[in-house]
Amino acid sequence: MDVPTPVRVLIAEAAPEGAYDLLRELQRAGMVPFAQVVTTPEELEQLLAALPWDVLIADAELSGLELAVAVEAIGARGLDVPLIALGRSAGEEPAVEAMRSGACEYLRRDRLDRLGPAVAREVAAAAHRQARRERLLEPGQERTAAALASALRHELNNPLASVMSNLSYVREELAALRGRAQPPTEAHWRDLDEALADTIDSAKKIRELVGGLGAFAPED
Repeated sequence: MDVPTPVRVLIAEAAPEGAYDLLRELQRAGMVPFAQVVTTPEELEQLLAALPWDVLIADAELSGLELAVAVEAIGARGLDVPLIALGRSAGEEPAVEAMRSGACEYLRRDRLDRLGPAVAREVAAAAHRQARRERLLEPGQERTAAALASALRHELNNPLASVMSNLSYVREELAALRGRAQPPTEAHWRDLDEALADTIDSAKKIRELVGGLGAFAPED
């Protein structure tokens, strides 16, 4: 029998019934949520200061506490609390907009069955980022700017090289395809897709490293 997983959840939600729906889905996914609901930036700030949190689930359409505001509040404290946005709109545009605001994932409210797996995925990713941050500096090494810069240079080198190489390849291939009379073959599309998928993976690694810099901020 699986042991229920405790998870500390902040919920940015205007309607209480909406929060209940989210908690039911997390329980169905085998989690034991400890949750608090916020509706304003001030409430979010207070709870971020008071307790540690594993994830923030936010209504993408909540007036006064927009996604970008929530992300800024989290970042200002140097925290790594993943944000999962919920919306009612279908299509790519709302999802892209949520990601631009800083959300890790965008889920539609009519597909809440995906919430449990999304929370588990993002909490695990945050734990992985924490482990990477702890490995950036050797045990006992002073957290100086020089030490951090040296560690980051080493960690960022490979994913940055991959991004630059893949993007250069894609640009060259697109230029070559533009000059050809015949349409690209399936093999061409497959190669381009693989290059872009590798670029996305490398960009995620960079985001993880950059997102962890808050752990090295001076303590109050």
